[in-house]
Amino acid sequence: MRVVVPLLAALLALQAPPSGDKEKLRAAMGDQLAGPWFYDDFEAGLAEAKRSGKPLLVVLRCVPCKPARSVDRVVSGRQDPELAKAMDRFVCVRIVQGFGLDLSLFQFDWRQTWAVFLMNGDRAIYGRYDAREANDVLGLRKALEGALELHERWPANRAELAGKTGPAPRWKTPEEIPALQDQGKPRAVTGRNGCLHCHNVLDGAVKSLQDAKEAVPERHLAPYPTPQRVGIMLSTKERATVSSIDRSSPAEKAGLREGDRIVRFGGQPILSWADVQWVLYLAKDGDPIRVDIDRAGAPVEALLTLPAGWRGR
Repeated sequence: MRVVVPLLAALLALQAPPSGDKEKLRAAMGDQLAGPWFYDDFEAGLAEAKRSGKPLLVVLRCVPCKPARSVDRVVSGRQDPELAKAMDRFVCVRIVQGFGLDLSLFQFDWRQTWAVFLMNGDRAIYGRYDAREANDVLGLRKALEGALELHERWPANRAELAGKTGPAPRWKTPEEIPALQDQGKPRAVTGRNGCLHCHNVLDGAVKSLQDAKEAVPERHLAPYPTPQRVGIMLSTKERATVSSIDRSSPAEKAGLREGDRIVRFGGQPILSWADVQWVLYLAKDGDPIRVDIDRAGAPVEALLTLPAGWRGR
């Protein structure tokens, strides 16, 4: 018992709600959570992932913003039983402010107010996910299943996951971006007011580069194009299954069809439509993108070519 009791206490502590300053922040934010979460503490979640061997589910949420409240409520409150069961196999982290965010790791569509990263304790990213509606959680559950499959193959699949981590950022954290300091020095928050919003990061970076007379990458000027830009509509209820293809689009010319499941896009394993968007975000005009497809159980390869102006800026 002298061994078992301390061990049991340690395990129970891992399931406890956030304490101290983090608990005060959660209460001030009005966040209602169910199940174990590391609240606004990525490093603690990362340490637990390393200790336990579990993958990480990291939710980035702008709590004061209205968009995505319904899906956030379902996920943070574990209201969907099947999703909750899948979440139990992950170390769950909830980040509620941009201050201190590692921009070398967390790169996503900054216009979103709710985003998910699936990754491991070695900081390798398995996939991204974002949504706005509560009924999109089925797609998230499918993405979690895919992340667990990738986690079982780690680290043998390290090379195919390398592209999921973005290029080195100009600034390491949002508070270092000059344009975001115009209203005063950014700081960590203790409540809903005054937080550094994640969705201000890209605009601040672009303005800072322009003010410094530095070149602004094309991907920043027309950021995170949706798959529809190349003629692909993807179901939000599956990992990345084509629901329709636009006529005369790059996707149709490449031979993609309705019902195709995109297994790899640009060499990267795909867990959701946000993973397809990520590859497009980094792509350039004229780039050929290899698409590995599951077509009714048969493997098919396609080559998607991006014409000039496809981003639509």
